[in-house]
This record gives sequence, C-alpha cells and structure tokens, in this order.
Amino acid sequence: MPLAEANDGELVAIVRGACPFSTVSEIDPSDEGCTTWLAAAYDTVLDMRPDAVVTLASRDVRVGRTEQTPPGFVAQWQRHSDAGIPVLALRDNPRFDTAIPDCVHRGGTDPAACGADRAELYAPDPPWTARPTVPRNVTFIDTADAVCTQDRCPAVIGNVLVYLDDNHLTATYAATMAPLIEDQVHAALG
Repeated sequence: MPLAEANDGELVAIVRGACPFSTVSEIDPSDEGCTTWLAAAYDTVLDMRPDAVVTLASRDVRVGRTEQTPPGFVAQWQRHSDAGIPVLALRDNPRFDTAIPDCVHRGGTDPAACGADRAELYAPDPPWTARPTVPRNVTFIDTADAVCTQDRCPAVIGNVLVYLDDNHLTATYAATMAPLIEDQVHAALG
C-alpha cells in the first residue's frame, strides 16, 4: 500500500469475503461463520493495538439499491472507540452487475459505455451523515470523487482500468488514488 510504505507503516489485512467488518453478518444474517469470524477479527485487532483500523463506511453502492451505513458498522466503530482505537472509514466504491474488464473488452475503444451514472449509485450526502450515534474516533474518507466524475462512475480513468471484476479496484488504480486521499489520512492519524 503506497501510503503505508511512504510513511514507514505497515498495513495488515484482516478480511473475509462477503463479511464486512461489522458486529453482525451484513450480507447473510444466518451466516454464523461470518459472525464467528467477526468476533475473532475484533479480538485480533485488540491484540495488535494498531494505530488505526481501516474499514468500510458504507455498502450497497449499486444501481437499484440505496447506499447505507448499517447499524452494525456503527456498533463496531463504538467498540473500537471504547478500546481507544481510531477508525478510518472509507466510502465504498460502486458495484456492478457485470465484470467491468469484460465490458471494456467488448466495448473495444469506447469503454464509456461501461460503468454507471453517479446519481444511480451515490446519494448527494453520504449515508453516515444520517447516523447520529457515530463515535468520535471515526474519520470518514469519501472516495466517491476518486472513482467517479461529477456525473459518471466510469470503467477507465486516466487510461487506467478502475475495476478488477464487478467491484474490486485494480491495484494500479488504487495506487493512483493514494495522492487523492493522502491528506485526509494524515489529518485523521495526526
């Protein structure tokens, strides 16, 4: 991760697919494996005593859905607040119904057809602003402007493919985002 490396830091990934860092299974409420993993992940974070935890601030950034900040996210942030651990919460990037690289390939020299209008994905105000109980240890980083123009969330920005599949950013594009969020990260961590 460019920001961690540039600041002599270390980024440790503790992730499980389809199991965002919450206090409950957000994708499938009956997924006991996710719930068990979340408890173990929280214990691991406490044992590590990190300078900060980086996690999602929202989910459901998809055409036909309403982006949200689930109560389980806020409850997890509160647990970190109680433990004295700052949280950097990043706004989720768009998710699509098809793999973006396939769409770009099919589109040939016109990748503009791939992606979606920003207004179909993001509300004007991030969903966490409607959550009155967000603890003070949380700093939000709104990445929407890094993955979208004012009107569109395209597949390619600056000749760089943005998405690896239907929702994960390519490593190359994520590296180009570092300068866009660096000041926010430094401000959050002091």
